[in-house]
Amino acid sequence: MLENGTRLRLWVRGNEVYCNDWPLVPTADGAWFSPRDYGLVRPVAAGDGSIERLDWTQDGTVYAAPRATDGK
Repeated sequence: MLENGTRLRLWVRGNEVYCNDWPLVPTADGAWFSPRDYGLVRPVAAGDGSIERLDWTQDGTVYAAPRATDGK
């Protein structure tokens, strides 16, 4: 979820990754490119290796999207 309350839902269909209803294109360094808004989406791992948030970068600004827990 972004700081403004927007929920982001990551899901996979076949070999393609989507965020909400738009496709994400994998990059060579493990991130994804969002052609919808020209953003770069980078997963950020916690100490245990799980993904704790996504950093969505647009025009040099990073928007952190912490992982939502069940029930939130």
